[in-house]
Order: sequence, then structure tokens, then C-alpha cells
Amino acid sequence: MPGMKSAVLLACLFAPAVAPLALAESSSAPAPAQQEAIAPLSARLRTLLDEMEKTQRDDVYEAAKLVLAETGDPAAFYPLMEEASAAGSAVATVWLAPVEMLRIAVRHELTSSREPQARDPRAVEMRARVLAAAKKGYRPAYVVAANIVGRPFGGAPDEAEAKRLLMEGSKAGCPQSRAAYLLVSGRLQKGGVKDPAVAAELGRKNFYLEEMIGLAAGDTAEGVKWLRQATEHGSAMAPYMLTQSNEAALQQEESMTLLQLSAARHHPDALDFLGNLKLRAKELSARTGLSLTEDREGGVQLLGLAAALGQREAAQSLATAMAQGMLGKPSAEKVCSLYRMSAELGDPQGMAGYGYCLMAGLGCTADAARGEELLQQAASKGAQWANQALASAYYNGLGVKPDLRRAVGYLGEDAAMGSVHAYAIMAGITALGCEGAAPDSFRARIYLDMAKAEGDAEAQAIYDDILAAKGWRFLPALWQ
Repeated sequence: MPGMKSAVLLACLFAPAVAPLALAESSSAPAPAQQEAIAPLSARLRTLLDEMEKTQRDDVYEAAKLVLAETGDPAAFYPLMEEASAAGSAVATVWLAPVEMLRIAVRHELTSSREPQARDPRAVEMRARVLAAAKKGYRPAYVVAANIVGRPFGGAPDEAEAKRLLMEGSKAGCPQSRAAYLLVSGRLQKGGVKDPAVAAELGRKNFYLEEMIGLAAGDTAEGVKWLRQATEHGSAMAPYMLTQSNEAALQQEESMTLLQLSAARHHPDALDFLGNLKLRAKELSARTGLSLTEDREGGVQLLGLAAALGQREAAQSLATAMAQGMLGKPSAEKVCSLYRMSAELGDPQGMAGYGYCLMAGLGCTADAARGEELLQQAASKGAQWANQALASAYYNGLGVKPDLRRAVGYLGEDAAMGSVHAYAIMAGITALGCEGAAPDSFRARIYLDMAKAEGDAEAQAIYDDILAAKGWRFLPALWQ
């Protein structure tokens, strides 16, 4: 298991589920016909959110579950929450604000925008909304508002105002605000757990504070101790983090128990992880030797909820499973939509999938230039799929002129990044050739031997399948 990752502690205090955003000039609002169809659902959602606001709850899992049950579409949650936020829902705003912080950051990165986030119109709008939510006395809004106000997001950073908001939230009885204030005031760093205020808060079993201390300790026995304590006191994040810790040295049974506990507490990463285990149990059992039970329906449900909540890898996992034909005949439109959800949150693998859909016109209007740009960005972020997708585009002439040399070059880069099957694919397409490049069986045999030398047990089968199909494409199920 990968080591536990340290994070910016204040951000961890309200580590939100995040939702899809727009990479290009597109609106998140439903079309008029869709708006009419979802109007009853929108009203039911608002009723649920209003009840949550009255009782000071901020876990929007049930809201996501409602939307997914009614629409079957993880992407439907975001526009409905945006509609509710615009209408004044504090719950929707608190969920949406961190989403928009990520949305804007990713958009600025992908478009190389020079406009500062302090002046971004959407940032200005969200800053005003979340401050209004805090002014209404909705306790979960204070930490989110403090985080926004303390950054150059929708306005100049104001650390004094951020501290004031946290103090106000603390007085209102928000444990998250109390933990955050102990951090930003410096008491946690200076006095540690022996500081009287910190000790008093720990005596209240404030798991937000315990999470912070555990994360600060890193992947150590001390960090594990605090995360176990946070788990005992109700944290959703801590049990998941324990499953990712090398220091914890968990047995499979304990790790699964913690993962299920985190998922039961609606942590999006745990929902994603558990969903993947259920969906790909056979594959993972064969690869790892673990004893896992396949439950594709349950896996899809968990991944759908995680994706609706904005877990970017969940959207990508669903898209890939569909594109591979694991869930029946795939819909190019739905696959493209899910890849886009993941891509717009900055996930490299999702960017690769969406970029390929744009180049090939799969489930969307073709835009080869934008698709290739996204694929190049994904490759620069380490996505192996990006090079395979670029290779497929150049081999098949998807929005570009067929070019076997460039296709092989991209597969070579994929192999250098550790792709198991890259050499086998190189062998197959070289043996077939393409427009403007003759078949080369001699070079194909060299690539095939290289694949086998790298330990690719499926190399011969992949090579034979490409020759039998007389071609190769990335995401082949979408072309059937």
C-alpha cells in the first residue's frame, strides 16, 4: 500500500468531495427540456437540503444518492447543487465552494490563464455566496469561508478576517472551526498536544483535531495512533488513511473493515476504493493473491456515488469499465461524459480518455486540436494512457494524418513509463503498417521479442489479436 500522504492541514479540515467543471466554453446548466424533466427532483433535493441546513448537517451523501437513484447519472448532481446554491441553499454552497476552488484552479492551469483568481468572476461569486452562508449561521460554512477569505480567491487574502470567521464558528459550536483556529493561531504548532487549549479540545474527542495531528505526524506510529483515535471518535477520513499507511501494517481483514467503515461514513475516496475492489475483484485477486468477491452491481453503485460526489478517479474508473465492455455494450456519450468529469478535475487518466474522445469524436463533437492538447498535458502529468491514445490517433488518423512512425514513438514513450503491453502493440501495428507506411514483419518481430523479454505474458495474444482484427484502437469496445 502507498505511504500516507501529508497535506496542507487547513485544506484537510474540510477535504470536500468535488464535482465536475467546464474545461471549455460550456454551461453546467441543463437544457430547457432537461430542466423541465428534473424540476420535481430539484424540488425534492431542495427540501432535503433545507432540512439539513436546519439541523446543521453537511454530509451531502443522501442528496447525491437521491439524484443518482432518480437520474442514473453522476454528472447530474453538480448542476442541481449549483441551482440550489444560487437559490440560497447554505448546504449546497458549502459543498460547491471547494468544488469551484478546484474548478477554477484546474481551468487556469489547463488554459494557462494569466488572470489572477482574485479577480475571477466565478471566484468572486462563490466568495460572496459562502460568506452569506456563514452569515446565516450555518456552522459548516465558517471553515470553508475562512479558507476562501484567507486565499487570493475572489478577492485579496485577509488572514485577520479568516481568523475572525474561525473564532465566530468556534463560538457557534463548530468543532471543525475550533480545530482550524488552533492551527492558524499557532497554538498547535507551538505547544503541541500539551497546549491547554489543544488538550481541552482533545478532551472533547474532536476528531478533526486528531486528524490534523495524525496527518502532521505522517506515516509513523504516532500518526497511526492519532488516526486510530480519530476513527474511534467518528472520523470518515481517518479509517481510509489507515488503509493507505505502510506504518499500520494492516492485515487484509482489518484493512477491509476500516475501508468499509470509511465508506459507511461516506468518504468519497473509500467509496471509490471499495467500488473498484468490487468491480474488478477477479482481476485484482489474480494479480495480488488477495481473496476478493466480485460484485459488479455493487461496485458500479459505489463508484457512481463517489463520482457524483466528485471523486475524480471514480468517474474515470466507471468510464474505463464501460469503455472496456465490462458493463455491457458501452455508450460513447456516457463514457465521454464520465471521462470529462474526471478530466475537468485535473485527473491525468481522465484527461487522456477525454482527449481521445475529442480526437476521435466519440460521444462528443470532434475537436482534434483540443483533444491532442489534452493528451499532451495528460502525458506530461504521467498518464500512460495518454501516449497509447496518441499512438492510436496517429495510427488510425483520428483528426490527424496517419503516421506510423509517430504512433510507434508514442508507444515507445509509453513503454519507457512502464506500460506492460506497449511493445506488443508496437509489434502488431508495425506488422500491419498503415496508410503511407508498409508492413514491416522484421521490426515487428523485434518489438514482440522485446515485449516477451519485459515479461509481458500476454504479448503474443495481443499481437495475434491485432493481426486478426487487422487494426488496433485505444478503447476498442467503443468502436464495436
